[in-house]
Amino acid sequence: MRKYLLVILFISVGLGQDVLTTKKGIEYKGKMIEAGYDEVKFIREGLPNPQNVKTEIIQSLILSDGTEIVKNGILIRDSFVKEKSSNSLNQAVIREEAISDAKISIFNKHNISVGILDDRTGLSIIGYTYNIKQTTMDEYFIGAGTVLSAFTGTVGWKHYYKKSRLSISSVLCGQYLAHQLDYTRFVPTVSFTIEYDIVEWAQVKLGAMGLMLLGGTSGEEGSGAGVLPFLGLNFRF
Repeated sequence: MRKYLLVILFISVGLGQDVLTTKKGIEYKGKMIEAGYDEVKFIREGLPNPQNVKTEIIQSLILSDGTEIVKNGILIRDSFVKEKSSNSLNQAVIREEAISDAKISIFNKHNISVGILDDRTGLSIIGYTYNIKQTTMDEYFIGAGTVLSAFTGTVGWKHYYKKSRLSISSVLCGQYLAHQLDYTRFVPTVSFTIEYDIVEWAQVKLGAMGLMLLGGTSGEEGSGAGVLPFLGLNFRF
């Protein structure tokens, strides 16, 4: 009778264990102490202390009641995460920012502006710029614009102080102005811009642009400076 009781006891203990299986097919029995997005804390059978196991190397983690916690390297039960308001939440925020930055680096690099002057293309009514590099708050661009009788080439940096539906930014540019093939100037500009998103891909923007006219051909006045307002639409795609 005692032997039967021992067998039943061992079976009960075995059935009450959690089972962790790695992607290499190695199976461990024991007890899960804590679950996380990047790792789980697991006490293997026969060991006194828990071990941290990377979630990505786990094929499956099944609790004694049959609940599957990890499947193919991914935590599928958020309800088992401890301290969700601290470490796990921070990890989720970091993931979200990484995804956002990845989307920014792929999309919305092209800008077409139409209006009276422009913070990116300067002395133009129609302009195009391409963001060669951008982060959440900064854009580095090249482009060109025209006022029909004159053309500008531009390279610059745009920094956002606030980025939302109503954004505030400044733009620093170096522009080359050519007019009717016989009038050329180097035009550095600095602008302060307020933008409002009409829709995700279209904005109204206005502000002020400070500029200097440097250089020139023989017989022309060498330089000048001034501040001009600008107003227009920007289409981002």
